[in-house]
Amino acid sequence: MGISAEKAIRLGFGLALLILCAIGIFAYWSQGRFVETSHLATDTHELIEKLGDLTTEVTDVESASRGYTLGGLEFYLDPYYNAVHEVGRTLRELKSLTADDPRQQRRLFDIERLASEQLAYHRRMIELRRDKGFGAVADTFQSQKGGGHELMDRLRAMIGVMETEEKQILNQQTNGARARSRKSMQSLLAGMLMAFAILFLVYYQLNREISKRKEAEQELRDFNADLEQLVTERTAEAERANRLKTEFLARMSHELRTPMNAIVGFSDLLAEESEGPLDDTYKDYVERIRRGGHHLLDLINDVLDLSKIEAGRIELHPEEFPAAEALDEVLSVIRPLAEAKQIHTESLVPTRLLVYADRIRFKQILYNLLSNAVKFTPEDGRVSVEALRNGDELSIAVTDTGIGIPPEERESIFEEFHQVGTTTRGVKEGTGLGLAITRHLVELHGGKIALESEPGKGSRFSFTLPANGIATEGPPGSVRTLDATGAAA
Repeated sequence: MGISAEKAIRLGFGLALLILCAIGIFAYWSQGRFVETSHLATDTHELIEKLGDLTTEVTDVESASRGYTLGGLEFYLDPYYNAVHEVGRTLRELKSLTADDPRQQRRLFDIERLASEQLAYHRRMIELRRDKGFGAVADTFQSQKGGGHELMDRLRAMIGVMETEEKQILNQQTNGARARSRKSMQSLLAGMLMAFAILFLVYYQLNREISKRKEAEQELRDFNADLEQLVTERTAEAERANRLKTEFLARMSHELRTPMNAIVGFSDLLAEESEGPLDDTYKDYVERIRRGGHHLLDLINDVLDLSKIEAGRIELHPEEFPAAEALDEVLSVIRPLAEAKQIHTESLVPTRLLVYADRIRFKQILYNLLSNAVKFTPEDGRVSVEALRNGDELSIAVTDTGIGIPPEERESIFEEFHQVGTTTRGVKEGTGLGLAITRHLVELHGGKIALESEPGKGSRFSFTLPANGIATEGPPGSVRTLDATGAAA
C-alpha cells in the first residue's frame, strides 16, 4: 500500500525534527560532559598547584627553623610562623578539593600526618634552642642521625607520588574528553547530515507537490474560464430563448384575445335575444359558448400578464385610494361564485383605510386570492378579508375554511403552472398562473406574500403593500358581511 505525497512530506518533516531534537539533546549532554571534564581538569590543576605550594611551604618552615637553631637570630622566627600558617591553610584547601574523592583523602591524610610530624619536630628544635642553646640542639641532631631530613624526604616523596597520580588522572580525563569530543562531533555531524538529507528530500517532494498543485490550479482556472464562457453562452442562449418564448406568448395571447373578445361579445348579444327569442336548446348552446369564451379569455389574460411581467414590460400606476372601495368592486364579481356554493363572504377592512398601489393590479391580486378561496371552499363555508395598518405597511389577509394546502406544497403553489389539487367539484380548474401572477404583482409593489394553512381547516393568504394617508377605524357598520345572496348583513 503506497504512501501519499502529503503523508510522506509530513513523515519526513517529523523524522527530521526528531533527529534535530535528538541532536540538540545529545549536544546539550556533550556540552555538560565537557563542562564537567573542564571542572575536573581545573580542580586537578589546582590540586597539583596546591601540592607544589605545600612542598614549598614545608621547605620554608624547615629553612627558617634551621636558620634560628644554627644562629639563634630572632628574625628567622617570623618567616617560620608565616610558613607554618601557610602550611595549615594549604592543607585545609587540599581537604576541600579532595572532599569527593576517598582515595585522594586517604593519600592526603598520610601527607597531613607527615607534615604535622615535620612541623612538630621543628617546633621542638626551636624551643630547645631557645631554652638550652645550640649545644643541646647539636646533640639532639647527632643522636637522631639527620633528624627532620628523613621526615622531609618522606613528605616530598609522598607529595610527589600524589602529584604523579593526579597528573595521570588529568591525562586520562583529557584523553577521554578528547575521545568523547571526537565521537560527539562525529555523531553530531552524522545526525546533521541525515537531517539535512531528509529535509532536502522533503523540500524536493514539496517542490514537486507545489508544482503539481500550481499546474492543477492553472488547469482549474482554465477549466473555470472555459466553464464561465460556456455558462455565459448558455445563459445568453437561455435568455434569448426565454425572451423569444415571452414575446411569442405575449403576441399569441394578444392575437387570441381579439377573436375571443368577439366571440364573448356576440355570445352575450345572443344571450340577450335582442334579435329574437331562442328556444331552450339554442339558449343552452349560447350559454355554453359564453361560459367557455369567458374562461378562455381569462386564461389568455393570465398568460399575457405573466408574459408582460417576465419581459419587464408591465407598468404600475400607483395612487392613493380606499382599500375597502376596491374590495367592494372585487366582491361584486366574486359574489355570484359564492352564492352558487352558499359561501358567506365577510369584509373586515375599515372604510377609511387607504392604500398606495396600482388600483387595477390591487383588484387583480384580491380577485385571484378570493376566487381561489371560493374554488377550494366547500358549501356553507366562509371567506373573509381583513386589513391592518402597521407603520408604513398595509397587511391584507384572505382567509377561508377550505380544504387547505399540505406543508410540502406551500412553496410550489406560487410557481407557474403549478396546481395543488382539485377543487371542491373534484376537477382542476385554471392554468395554475393565478398565484404566480399574484406573487409577482405583490413584489412589484415592494410587498411580500405569505401562506398559513392546515389541511382540512382552511388557508390564510396575507400580503403587504405600502400604506398612505391616515388609517382609522370607520364608523359603526363599516365592517360588512355579505351573505349568500350578496346583501349586506
